[in-house]
Amino acid sequence: MSERTARLTEVGVREIAERLAAQQGEHIQDYEPPIITFDSATGEWWLLYELKPPGRPGGHFGVLVCDKTRDAKFVPGK
Repeated sequence: MSERTARLTEVGVREIAERLAAQQGEHIQDYEPPIITFDSATGEWWLLYELKPPGRPGGHFGVLVCDKTRDAKFVPGK
């Protein structure tokens, strides 16, 4: 399997993720900037958001974005 080059940029993926987070009721200003990774083998972006200090248990969430389709999935913290 060949590695894929990302179509989306980190800025574009972050916009998609933050729009979805807002739809889920998250206040993005309460979170640190996300850790963003791209998996070239699967063509998926992963964004991890953690609450700014002092935070709380479960004070994080993730968003998975498909580079090809721009489909996004919200993954709540536990």
